[in-house]
Amino acid sequence: SNGDIGEIAIGISSHRNPRRYGQTLLFFDNKNGNKLGFALIKQKKISTVCESGEPHLSSLLIGMRVEKPFRGKGLSSLFMAVWLHFCLEFGAVPGAEKINKPLLALLLQHKFGLHPTGGGIDVEISPLEYNSHFFGKS
Repeated sequence: SNGDIGEIAIGISSHRNPRRYGQTLLFFDNKNGNKLGFALIKQKKISTVCESGEPHLSSLLIGMRVEKPFRGKGLSSLFMAVWLHFCLEFGAVPGAEKINKPLLALLLQHKFGLHPTGGGIDVEISPLEYNSHFFGKS
């Protein structure tokens, strides 16, 4: 659920450094214009070719941000679903460059079925009460 957020407007713009970072998918609350967050993506031609002889296009997720007042409302899943929908719509292969954000990597892996192609480390996440030894409590 997205709580008190109305319809969501989606825009796309070139990043201020488009060669390096590509485009930004922007998400706004259509009711009041509040920026909800963004997903940073980059398109890249990959070595395999389509039946037409054209190179395949991949859409690489570079990063994502949900603005603080809107966190915890399921928007990261929505942002990922929109990005994946665009990939399907335009025939782009979804992927990501190295992601140093464990929660985003877990979302991509466990909710959307994307898996690392090599390397990577396991990250254990547990509720705070199980980590009380970090806070000097026994």
